[in-house]
Amino acid sequence: MGLNRTERGGARAHLITAALLAGALAASRALPAVTPLDDGRRLAASLGADRRAELAHGVAWTGEGVVVLPFDEPGAQGRIRGAVVVRAGEIDDVRLFAAREGVDRRALAAPTWLASFRGMKIDAPVAVDAISGATISSQALVDAIERRLRDWRERSR
Repeated sequence: MGLNRTERGGARAHLITAALLAGALAASRALPAVTPLDDGRRLAASLGADRRAELAHGVAWTGEGVVVLPFDEPGAQGRIRGAVVVRAGEIDDVRLFAAREGVDRRALAAPTWLASFRGMKIDAPVAVDAISGATISSQALVDAIERRLRDWRERSR
């Protein structure tokens, strides 16, 4: 007994999906793993921060007036990888390299939310509003930033 048109279309879609997944898997195995340290180092180099400093829980990259603090922390739905950029004792930027949090897997990447960290003093607690629908994930990112800043403050004493 043969497949009707609807069944053939569904089977074709499954075959296409399987082929795409197999190709993606093969490609991911062919590429070297990129670590947060690599991403942080590249970001630091682009900002002129070329000196490595060992911290209690990772590294920092420093340069003339800039510090880059990479992080790799557990989120609610996977790893949250990024870096805090510090200038003149304030958070200048928060960059995300990888985060698949929230229903749409992009909850933490909202530019306006990431911009809300800018200007915060590094010697004060990090306080921003959580993202609606991604409260646990946004708190995980805030905690990651807080840990990295604490490591930097302890080293700087």
